[in-house]
Amino acid sequence: MISDLAVAQEIKRLVFQANERIEESMKLVETQCPSEEFAVYRTAVGKVVAVMLTAIIEPLYERNPSLKPRGWDEF
Repeated sequence: MISDLAVAQEIKRLVFQANERIEESMKLVETQCPSEEFAVYRTAVGKVVAVMLTAIIEPLYERNPSLKPRGWDEF
């Protein structure tokens, strides 16, 4: 995917930052919306996070193995 290590590091940071924001949105929906809406939202969020990991982070780590955290492959 991205061969420039500095760019790859910044992409990784931004993607994980986006993931944190998505988690915040889940907490908001969980506390402010009916449980049925939360269940649907949680499913949608799971799909988005899965795509972020499989389409961005995994290819980034394949091209730049030094960015991969210890134990990443154990998940």
